[in-house]
Amino acid sequence: VADGHGGRRYQLSHVGSALAVQLARQAVEQALQDTPLEDIKAWRDALQQGLPMALHRSWLAATQAHWEELAEAGQEPFTAASYGSTLGLLLLAPQWWGVTGLGDWDLVGIDHEGTAQLLNEECSDAAVGEATASLCLNTMVQHCRQRADVREYGTVPLQALLLSTDGIR
Repeated sequence: VADGHGGRRYQLSHVGSALAVQLARQAVEQALQDTPLEDIKAWRDALQQGLPMALHRSWLAATQAHWEELAEAGQEPFTAASYGSTLGLLLLAPQWWGVTGLGDWDLVGIDHEGTAQLLNEECSDAAVGEATASLCLNTMVQHCRQRADVREYGTVPLQALLLSTDGIR
């Protein structure tokens, strides 16, 4: 899931969030070709660093390419902030689930009794007031590393996982 920041400063964030989802899917598809699902350690590394790095590079390139197609491109310099977006990425494998991303998304687990538990939320210096971590930040990979998590299904018995933008709380 991705959520553009909106507002005047982020006037193309709807494009940035759509690109984030598209490119995240492509990055995961590529990682699946290179990494067996049984290799939990490799997926933990991928969610902490490999996927965020690949995604950040491709997102910056795609947003700049989009900018260069716009009429405004000749009048104003490109800034990734115009495309600002959050991203939450949840992978479900047969033996484990993993999550990474940055911004004000939440991951909630629901157990077999129907009790909801917040499993992952934004807790960083970027999350002050209305501010949130963003794909347009140079520190994107570090923010993703803080949120990355991989858990085997047996460690916490869950009935469902819910990934939501803008804070389910």
